[in-house]
Amino acid sequence: MFPLYRMFAIFFLALASTSVFSQGNFWQPLNGPNGVESIQAIASDGSGRLFMHMDYQIYSSTDNGNSWNLCMNGIGQNVYTTNFLKSPSGTFYLFVSGSNSQLYRYTPASNSWALVQLPFGNYYVDGIDIDPQGRIWVSGDASYSVIQVSTDEGQTFQQVTSSGQMLGWYDILTTYNDDHNLLAVSYGAGQKVYHFTKAGVVQQVISGSPVQYVGYNLNTGTAYYSDYDNSKRSTDGGLTWENITLVPGQSYQPYISDMFFESGGKLWAYAGSMYYSEDDGVTWAKDPVFDGTSANFFRMENGDWFATNGCSDPNFSRSTDGGITWDDLSDQFQQPNVQDIKKDAAGSLYAYTCRRDAYEKSNDEGQTWSDFTIFDSIPVFVNSLATRPDGVMMATGANGKFYRSLNNGSDWEE
Repeated sequence: MFPLYRMFAIFFLALASTSVFSQGNFWQPLNGPNGVESIQAIASDGSGRLFMHMDYQIYSSTDNGNSWNLCMNGIGQNVYTTNFLKSPSGTFYLFVSGSNSQLYRYTPASNSWALVQLPFGNYYVDGIDIDPQGRIWVSGDASYSVIQVSTDEGQTFQQVTSSGQMLGWYDILTTYNDDHNLLAVSYGAGQKVYHFTKAGVVQQVISGSPVQYVGYNLNTGTAYYSDYDNSKRSTDGGLTWENITLVPGQSYQPYISDMFFESGGKLWAYAGSMYYSEDDGVTWAKDPVFDGTSANFFRMENGDWFATNGCSDPNFSRSTDGGITWDDLSDQFQQPNVQDIKKDAAGSLYAYTCRRDAYEKSNDEGQTWSDFTIFDSIPVFVNSLATRPDGVMMATGANGKFYRSLNNGSDWEE
């Protein structure tokens, strides 16, 4: 005879198997709530078309971000880590990095992407850049620690450096011309930055903490670098460096995580706040319009700004007046970051969304959603909620007060 515990185990296994196979169509997608979960990159191809990497997919917009359409034709995989690139001729590329790195070239006429064959069998490419001459440069990881370059839009590649010249795991590649290019690599507990030429001459120029930014101002050739400890600029292509002072008179200087360069000479650096310089990085000032705003910013060639704010409302917005006002674009998407779901005795659904930091409510099984508030002289968002089958509900408002309802939310008392 089977022991009792084994009989229970067999019973529950059989029940689980029956549930799984008999309810194969149990899960159904809901509409919303509206919102955006994760935007990794936004870029412009210079012709009025925008591209966005959101939630493993690529989207495009031809009306400055008012509407977006899926743009995955020719891309045969989920998109995880990306880099948008544009050549001087206007050709637009998408680099998908990972264990199987891929480079795609965009064709506007067919609204599709064509695969570009990379060296190293695609598997070891982890850095890519296009210089002002339109050449495609690629770097491999520690197994293939060399630089290669293509002068024919990726049809063929030629090796530039030799294995062992730049030791480490390749992280950031930025290129400018035959004589000045930079590669940041992880090496032990820190990182190194190498300067290299198209002729294969390599020189280590920086050793420091993990690199946060390295890149060229393509309008002037000035190079910029930032790690957790210092930010620097170089006017000789990256051979020698001088420190950048974003905040005069302050011993600790914020580090730069991203930069944007205008063709007219103005440049921007995001370092917790937005700073700008009109003398190629010699002096800096904080832009009061952006001050206190924590977001990932993307600047387009026409001067518009896009911002993704993570867990806040709005979490995807656009400014066409230099950051003075912002338009919320997140409501057009139904890909929210939902952190909790509740259902009350009447069947209404409540979803705690990251963009609201509060609950939204649906009375039609998730087809449509609206903000869930409790009226206490003014509407109060709810950021904590408990429901019971007998209609009793408990809530904590964004104002810090506790509320109770005995009739399924029809009336509330403090």
